[in-house]
Amino acid sequence: MLKNQFLFFTVLINLIIISGTSCQREYSSERLVEFDKNVFPETEEKIKFLEERIALNPNNPENYYLKAEALRTSGEYTDALEQIDKALALDSSDGNYYLLKADVLHKKGFVTRSLFFALKAENKLPYSPELRSVLASNYLELEKPSLARTSIEDAKKLQPANAEFHLLSGEIALVEGDTGRAINDFNKAIKMDSKLISGPLKLIQISLEQGKVEEALKYFDQFPQSTISENEELNYLFIKTKLASGDADFFFSKVDSLKNRGEFNVLLIKQAGDWMKERRKYLSSIEYYERIPETSAQWIPASLSKAESLSILGRTKEALAVYNNIIERFPDNEEAIAGKEAIEEKIALYLRWQQRQRRIDSLSSQPLKPKSLDLNN
Repeated sequence: MLKNQFLFFTVLINLIIISGTSCQREYSSERLVEFDKNVFPETEEKIKFLEERIALNPNNPENYYLKAEALRTSGEYTDALEQIDKALALDSSDGNYYLLKADVLHKKGFVTRSLFFALKAENKLPYSPELRSVLASNYLELEKPSLARTSIEDAKKLQPANAEFHLLSGEIALVEGDTGRAINDFNKAIKMDSKLISGPLKLIQISLEQGKVEEALKYFDQFPQSTISENEELNYLFIKTKLASGDADFFFSKVDSLKNRGEFNVLLIKQAGDWMKERRKYLSSIEYYERIPETSAQWIPASLSKAESLSILGRTKEALAVYNNIIERFPDNEEAIAGKEAIEEKIALYLRWQQRQRRIDSLSSQPLKPKSLDLNN
């Protein structure tokens, strides 16, 4: 009897082990693309593999979720949202799906919507450091630094060695006005991940804001020149720092070779125009301002500065045309309206002066007549 019971339990245990192994294998295969980068190093290969799996089993939400992750990695946020919505339609109970949607929405700039889905995920993922980080990012952009600080501190407790969390903590500290804490967090992030460029970038920006140009230049020593050239923001800061150090020749040699597109290229071109304008080299400043494309966020400030330079040079009609162009596109721009009114008042004053001068000239050109005498008196 005891022997039979022993055999029964032995068989039962083996079945449980086999079943567990089978389940584990199935789960691992579901997460294969997510965790094993050696299998599918390229995102496109991942997506193709997942599309094949979706075709075989269109009712498995996990495949849509994994595809959304891959699309997020490649920056295809709209397509990623479409896939995560499909996953949620099949399974609305998984907090990871809401978290991914919140993260993608944040990357697209939809902060309020991102926060909504992050809060939906909160009850389902109470110990997720990634969720705390997404919450912190949203609160920071919504100008709620105290809530952002609480969230990021929770994330750091859950995952102390995450360099990205320390970077975000540093950014929150800057908003809080605590520069010392920010520097400390950025340095920690660099120690945790030496390849992370964002940490040195933040420290360079702080050094420049504090007027410590030489200190800012030293941070660039840790990067090969190729890395500086390939990273647009790093290259922008390097060229900007060289100008701050007094090397105007280097700055303008770089700016003059830049293409008139790209956020950081345009910032440098605008700065070149401002540098010239500050030194009363108005013609040169206008040349740089005219390089700013109309699609750029710098177009309005560059156009306003261009109009000022034209006005100083006495090219009033051209300045007025620039102001009118701004107002035509942005009717509520107060600076352009004020500039236009000032120009129109200047023109009106000139016209009145011109009219007065003509009257004076007309009177002075007439021959003097003797006063008539009344002989009856």
